[in-house]
Amino acid sequence: MIKYNLSNKLQNTLKNIENVDIIDISEFIKKLLSKNNSNYNNQYSEYIDWINSAEFMNTQISGINEFVSRIKSFKKFIFVGMGASSIVPKLMSNDDEKLLYIDGSDSCLNNELFNNPKNNLIFFVSKTGSTLETKTIMNNYINYITENYPDFKYNDNLIAITDHGSELYDFAVKNNFREVFSNLPNMSGRFSPISFTGLIPAAISGINIKNLLDNITEYKKLLISNNLQRKNLVKLITLIYKLANNKNNIFRLYSPHKNNDSKIIWLQQMIAESLSKNPNYLIPILAEHNSHLNTKAIINIVFSNENTKESYNLANTISIYDCIPGSENFGSLVYTIMIIISSLSFIDGNNNPYTQPDVEKAKNPKYLEASIISDETHNNISKNKINYISFLLFINDKKEIKKSIKIILNKMKNIDIPIFVDIAPSYLHTTGELHKKNYGALHLLIYSDSINTNNLDNLNLNNLLNMQINAEIKILKENKLTFQLVSANNLTKIINKNFKGFI
Repeated sequence: MIKYNLSNKLQNTLKNIENVDIIDISEFIKKLLSKNNSNYNNQYSEYIDWINSAEFMNTQISGINEFVSRIKSFKKFIFVGMGASSIVPKLMSNDDEKLLYIDGSDSCLNNELFNNPKNNLIFFVSKTGSTLETKTIMNNYINYITENYPDFKYNDNLIAITDHGSELYDFAVKNNFREVFSNLPNMSGRFSPISFTGLIPAAISGINIKNLLDNITEYKKLLISNNLQRKNLVKLITLIYKLANNKNNIFRLYSPHKNNDSKIIWLQQMIAESLSKNPNYLIPILAEHNSHLNTKAIINIVFSNENTKESYNLANTISIYDCIPGSENFGSLVYTIMIIISSLSFIDGNNNPYTQPDVEKAKNPKYLEASIISDETHNNISKNKINYISFLLFINDKKEIKKSIKIILNKMKNIDIPIFVDIAPSYLHTTGELHKKNYGALHLLIYSDSINTNNLDNLNLNNLLNMQINAEIKILKENKLTFQLVSANNLTKIINKNFKGFI
């Protein structure tokens, strides 16, 4: 259940669009959830197991709880995955210092993953089971433990969460992992909160997953049977659609928990990856990096503890009552966001909200060819046509990352242009699809001079960044996008040059 308020301006906007001639969203939602929408279900049968995931996971509760009771002695529970495979576990669990979430851009790998291995239970999470970064981390970990702890039976400290029959599934079975959990197969990663990926960390962190699932199933029944229950949701979907149709498509995401709120990161991923293929696309920017913007076209989505339209004193505001994992309506809030994303894609012409073709292309071995990189600019930069700027950091040193981000935020704070500040390789799985579309963006790919250039056969996390930046360059060129390749050492100089007269 999603509880929201609209600012006065957006309330007036909603009044003016009540007679808009669009598809009957209410009927679509009813048919979607009751699985009577045969055309949609047939077209997207490979992706919509999320609709009935609560019912399926309800049959798995006793097994999950029994598993959790057997692993209580471990000191740390580490979830390793990319994109949704690391976002969803954090989204669904309570704050607990025993739970850690690592993606391929995390610079604390050695400290957290390799230290005290006998006390750690490590979850390798990958839908396809072949995610390059996750495989690399897993192989590095196994090699390290084998060399440094020859008497340690590490496989009893490893868990796999994946699809049945995937590469990771087969590897885990062959190598006697402690446990292998198989999600429903027809569900994309970012639509997997109500699966083993989300519910196992939830249960470990102390959340009553039965209450969470019951909240979803009861809400789902209400949406199917009650037209008034759907009406409130339909109004919000209609408003978002109309705003995007009128080119009010910059959505700034706020949270009372700042950027530590995994709801914000997940929501950004859901919008960027699922809706970037739509004619009426949305650009989801984080408030943390864009608090200075005065652009009138920005719509603010605020998760507010106060649930009032005055939240954050912003004019164009959709204020959503904030739920945290374990609270009464958290499950239905997450479920509702998935319904909204699917509905928006359906209205916009049945664009598939469950795939990310350009991101998948970036994982293709033919694109992952290591080579020497040097500064270059592709396509001319026109400041008057920049809808947003993305600063994409291909850097593996934590200090250098912090320094680059500080430079970016300091230099851009007086420029009224939305920005993304993303770290590779994780952004390839979260906002990567959006950045590969021709939406009037300028992309700055920032690299470190210390990146290695070994080939794919001798893979490690350092040269993986080099291969991925080259794959990114090839795809950006194919899509005729405007980008600059910039050494971190020249970042200040390049920003000053690009925005001379603005800073």
